[in-house]
Amino acid sequence: MVQGASILRIETYGTAMTNEVNVAFIIGTGRCGTSLLSQMLNSHSEICVPPELQLIFEYDGNGNRLLEEFTNCGPGGIGADELSSVIERCCPHKLELFFDYKGYCHRDGVPRKSLSGFVSDFYESIAKSYGKSWLIEQTPWYGQRIDILTSLFPSARFIHMVRDGRDVALSFARTPWWYRSVHLNLTRWQREIKKISVDAAMYLNEDSYLEVKYENLVNNTELEVRRICDFLGVDFEVSTLNPECFTEYDNYSRIDVKHISSNEYVEWKKNKNSAVFPDNVQAWKKVSELFSGVLPKEVSDALCRYGYACGGEDKAGDSESQRDYEYSVKNYINSLESKIDCLRQHIEELEQVIADQTTHIHNVEADWIARGQHIEELEQVIADQTTHIRNLETDWKARGQHIVELEQVIADQTTHIRNLEADWKARGQHIVELELECTKIRRSLYGKIQTTIQKFRNS
Repeated sequence: MVQGASILRIETYGTAMTNEVNVAFIIGTGRCGTSLLSQMLNSHSEICVPPELQLIFEYDGNGNRLLEEFTNCGPGGIGADELSSVIERCCPHKLELFFDYKGYCHRDGVPRKSLSGFVSDFYESIAKSYGKSWLIEQTPWYGQRIDILTSLFPSARFIHMVRDGRDVALSFARTPWWYRSVHLNLTRWQREIKKISVDAAMYLNEDSYLEVKYENLVNNTELEVRRICDFLGVDFEVSTLNPECFTEYDNYSRIDVKHISSNEYVEWKKNKNSAVFPDNVQAWKKVSELFSGVLPKEVSDALCRYGYACGGEDKAGDSESQRDYEYSVKNYINSLESKIDCLRQHIEELEQVIADQTTHIHNVEADWIARGQHIEELEQVIADQTTHIRNLETDWKARGQHIVELEQVIADQTTHIRNLEADWKARGQHIVELELECTKIRRSLYGKIQTTIQKFRNS
């Protein structure tokens, strides 16, 4: 086992193995020789270097990667189809020609709930499919987030490919990825290489970080490859210098790389008489008029920090202890102390504001609790009033029913009275008739009595 390497347990799809997989990253600014080094190392019997993957995290607005997808997924993790889709969408190469990632994503036991679990197992599976003990990822811009990589692989090793920024600027001018302007590209090179240098010093130690200059790799190929093998803890193999053993990554690319490759590279591909092609070293001197003006200080400092001559001054002989001030993490941290003091004071002020806000919140909470108690009391009053109203409604309903019954009784009494009135009226009429009849009888009797009396008197 290589001491200090990120260890992953290897097992086949159905049978356990005793090998171990170590993880490393080749990082840089891009167009700095990472692909060439990857071809060399992939030809080693212990090292697997897939085509550039670009899968772990989003960078420079290039869309969600695995980090963002796992961050946004639910507790159930990411499904096999979705994982496969993310890899297909993000990887700029036809990875299925190098590794059956679709079959891998759909097999049982694949970690789908965490990024660290998935990428560890994914790298392990790629390496073991070739029977190798090292998996080296060669996505250059991973160097811009060493913090993420070290959190996923705390013991991973990093090979930083460095190339003269002027050559990098010219190379990127042929691509659609940076700028057409070599000066804008040179400024971006300075920013990115400084970020790598500062972060490497902050997150890595000398056992896990190695700088390799592209010019040294080209001019002293075997010496540099041996140095890299020593860094990884593997034996040097001559296959790493044999271009016939190199993997042709261009065959995996989803885009046509012919129009973005230098003439020197195209010519080298045709013949491959050697492991490297030195014709593009210091290619910027062929168009030196592009860099004839005074370079920005930060750019010239960066060139000098890595030993590249600039501005008529050659600082290539500077020792590692004489690195530029801006690239020293200790000095970089010291320059931040005043800012930290200001931030500390600002934090104290914010803490006081938070304390005041907390007191205010407590007062508001107490007020809301009192209001809640009052609301509960009002709710009880409303409940009692509702019960009283329901009782009143029941009483009024009963009274209404009684009124209806009384109205019926009154109606019946009225009808009875009317019948009595009609009967009394009939009786009154009968009485009048009887009185008339009695009057007639009385008169008749009176007349008869008078006649009888008269007859009696006359007799």
